[in-house]
Amino acid sequence: SLKKRFLKIKTNSYSTHWYSNHEEIGDKVLTWCWDNLGSSKFQKHIKPDIIYDWTVSDLLGEWVSTDNEIIVYIDEIEDLEEYIKTIIHEYVHYLQSPSWYSRHWNRKPNQKYFDHPYEAEAEEVAVKYWKVCKEKIIAESA
Repeated sequence: SLKKRFLKIKTNSYSTHWYSNHEEIGDKVLTWCWDNLGSSKFQKHIKPDIIYDWTVSDLLGEWVSTDNEIIVYIDEIEDLEEYIKTIIHEYVHYLQSPSWYSRHWNRKPNQKYFDHPYEAEAEEVAVKYWKVCKEKIIAESA
């Protein structure tokens, strides 16, 4: 029934205790991205790794193209929504041209963060798909 399903989702570890199993969830989000957003020609179609950093940072995450890594600053993440959005956001950067990203910043150094078209795109995709991704992860773990 719908009530039983709601209670199962509500008590599911993905909804209530995301922090304790962040690596498992991160792997599932990364797999969802790979399956639904595709692979990067800029990274020779090699799936990126997720690195968890406990350092205090002004960032939630970052994409390091030279290492093909998504870094998540886990202590900066407030909740599951922000966590999923962060991974999707950084995954979109994995799909984008690293040289064009840098070139754009160098041409417009005083622009606001989300005025950069790659940042705007990454945020738009994260906001659009985080719930779909979360629902898929919950459904697969039921």
